[in-house]
Amino acid sequence: RQEVRDHLTILTALDEMLATAMTQPVSRAFYQGILLKILEVMQAEQGSLVLLDESTACLVVKAIQGINEKIVERLRIRPGEGIAGRVFQEGVPLLVRDMANDARFQGYRRSRYKTGSFLCMPIHAGPQRVGVLNISDRVDGRPFEKRDLVRMGALSSHVAMALDKAGIRQRMEDAARNSTTDSLTGLHNRKFLLDRLSEEIERGRRYGHTVSFIMLDLDDFKRYNDSYGTRAGDEALKMTANLIRASLRNIDIAARYGGEEFSILLPMTAASAAEVIAERIRSSIAGQYFPDQSVQLTAKLTLSLGIGSFPGDASGAQELIGNADRALFMAKTGGKNRLVVFDKTKGRSVTPGI
Repeated sequence: RQEVRDHLTILTALDEMLATAMTQPVSRAFYQGILLKILEVMQAEQGSLVLLDESTACLVVKAIQGINEKIVERLRIRPGEGIAGRVFQEGVPLLVRDMANDARFQGYRRSRYKTGSFLCMPIHAGPQRVGVLNISDRVDGRPFEKRDLVRMGALSSHVAMALDKAGIRQRMEDAARNSTTDSLTGLHNRKFLLDRLSEEIERGRRYGHTVSFIMLDLDDFKRYNDSYGTRAGDEALKMTANLIRASLRNIDIAARYGGEEFSILLPMTAASAAEVIAERIRSSIAGQYFPDQSVQLTAKLTLSLGIGSFPGDASGAQELIGNADRALFMAKTGGKNRLVVFDKTKGRSVTPGI
């Protein structure tokens, strides 16, 4: 009957761990949730989840309970080093009933623990070892037994499964995010913007909404890059993206169109409202030093902007982009650091008070 109860307890823990793996982002809270579930099933007060960091080939503490996190947050354990490192390297679990009376651990200090009994279990993902589970201090104060070792082994295989599923889901989410996001600025990429623009144009046709589109370009950015280097140029692009993002509403979509050129999709927005948003962006860029205080005396950037709108100036997405780009060209040739609203008959220039 006890074996059946143990089996049901482990199956329940598995269900909960897999549910966590399929819904929660891979974070400290995710790892901590797995460890707490292990401690609950094993009726232990202290423990840690240690995983292999492939980039450094060291074991890193991902979750801990019963010990101050500050003690171990920078701890890196090499395979073969210490108890956890040795268990990881050998791939064989370790059960210690009383460390004080175990000849293998003479000289080890366990002042933080209530008892000298602990379990250390390698985590296997197929043929590979991915980490170690450590637990100590049974709630009832008794030493761990072989029966606990068997339960811990079953749980460790479930932990490996949960980690694997969470890793797969995280990689899929990262891939999806990377397919729609510019890696440097964190804004959406051009493909995502064009897809959304087509959707908003169709929605505008259906419901009679106006859609506005802004093209933005940093003035004389090549000269800035040549003067301060590509690293400073990258920082300037990131700062520009942040300033653009801070100036927009929740419904607006900003993207890096290419190089130093950005674009903004403004759903359900007339050209007059787009002017207000564009001027807010232009003035925030013009008032900013790039990229930091060390070059603030000479490193200033400005922005030229072109605005087009549907259906007033364009019949479709490509024509809308082309009109915004023409307006941007007018802003560039008209003196830079200004915005121009496209007009079918002529470009209507809105020149800031510089």
